[in-house]
Amino acid sequence: MANFVFPNLNIGETLHRPRILHIGVSRFLLGSLAAIYQQLDAYTIGVQLRPTPDQDQVAKLIKDTALELPGYEAIEVSPNGNRTSIRLGLSEVISTRLRNPNGSEAGIISRANISAISDRLSDPRLNLTSVSVTAEAYSLTSPEEDARRKADIVNPEFPECVLGVFIQGLLARQLKIQFQIDNPISSRTASVDNRVPLFDVDEKFIIMPFDNVSQNGVKLKALFLEHIDHLIAQYNALASESPEESITSRHLRDANTYVVFKQWFTNNVVIPNTVIDKIVPSREDLETGTVVTSEAAPENVLTIEADAKSNSTLMQLAKVDGVKLVEDITPHEKKKLRLLNAAHFALAILADERNLKTTDVPYKTVIEAINDPDIYARVREFVEFNSLSFTLDPDQSIDRAIKMQFIDELFVRLKNPGIDDTLGRLLQGDVFLKARQRIVEPIAEFRISGRQHTNGPSEILSPGERMLCSWKAYVDRQTGIDVAARIKDTFTDHTLTVLESVLTRNQRGLIGVGAQTSGKTR
Repeated sequence: MANFVFPNLNIGETLHRPRILHIGVSRFLLGSLAAIYQQLDAYTIGVQLRPTPDQDQVAKLIKDTALELPGYEAIEVSPNGNRTSIRLGLSEVISTRLRNPNGSEAGIISRANISAISDRLSDPRLNLTSVSVTAEAYSLTSPEEDARRKADIVNPEFPECVLGVFIQGLLARQLKIQFQIDNPISSRTASVDNRVPLFDVDEKFIIMPFDNVSQNGVKLKALFLEHIDHLIAQYNALASESPEESITSRHLRDANTYVVFKQWFTNNVVIPNTVIDKIVPSREDLETGTVVTSEAAPENVLTIEADAKSNSTLMQLAKVDGVKLVEDITPHEKKKLRLLNAAHFALAILADERNLKTTDVPYKTVIEAINDPDIYARVREFVEFNSLSFTLDPDQSIDRAIKMQFIDELFVRLKNPGIDDTLGRLLQGDVFLKARQRIVEPIAEFRISGRQHTNGPSEILSPGERMLCSWKAYVDRQTGIDVAARIKDTFTDHTLTVLESVLTRNQRGLIGVGAQTSGKTR
């Protein structure tokens, strides 16, 4: 257990700008989050947990051992080819590991750097954080993440996963807040002397997850609480196994520290569900340290399920262009998964299907595939069909108008020559989970609604069902995959029923009848 010295409130110069800490530097560099925080005029601290595939390029943006990230230029490319330059950057970057003189990771966790991160997280001026560390960090079945969590439980002072880093920093924050409550006079004196504000003990601390995971906030908070429970169990087990009374007492104190921390965390830390709607930019020039090309932002880049009044920085963030706070994130998640993500997924599947059937040059990029009239038509009818499976507005005409405007803009975005994304990237990850979320669940919910698609007789497959058959043909072509086992593991009862019924009907020769459906229902 780390030793804390109180009061320890002087951690740098006083800045009136809001302070935000973001874990996941390489993803921050892609521009969308940086652009939002720049509008907020935030002092933004980046934390890098471990090396990433683009580590060498990222290292070139970090000034040797100073670990300072200079500003860089993000180029927003509009569909008509216009380019707008904005200057972005992080105020400082801290890596959990030591660095070599050239800025690359040395691979050794640094006690000083972990302490620096804890200092930032326990700064009264910082009350909002964000994290983007890939969807695998949320999975209890990921062997690598599971190994990191177990290592952090055994040795929490040297965390390797995002949970461990946050817990050590927030534990320091909770202890400082408790010290302020117990010692109001000395805390007030330290605040004046060090020009650092006191904690607002009634304000919630925000952790915003920006990874592409449904209900990401709910899942991340559950992982945090489970991790804390493991720490409590670990110290209780050490106490029961220790032959020396002094060591036993110390472990019991440590266990109780985390029991108190868990209660504070539960009551004072808010982890909202979020959706970030931004097509990942594909053309990166990080080697020069000057340019990152990026897609022009849609109207709502970031949607957050939260009450702005719970946090002063969140209240300011709600006023920023591209940020929207909502009471229920579910329809916005469905819009992202079933329209934007589904369009990407369908493009890649249909391009692979087309490449098998022709001797022409194979499509490798999104721009090549979307400019194929047949692929465009099938993806468009599929996305319009998916739009019928959820509701954004109770007024049916308004709901329809909102969705069609988004779809029209989406297909303009997909044809943007500045976003030269690869089809191979779109098929990375768990294609079975993607199929369930982006194809099968929309079909299931459409059926529950009682509506029928009017592209032909009711026995004809709908655009969503046709896409499901194309997906099944795609996975059947892959080698080294036990398709039946993966389907059994991934699909729940109702989605498995949908999948089986569609494939059975397809085997009977029931196919879709053209692409000019425009998502009509009856």
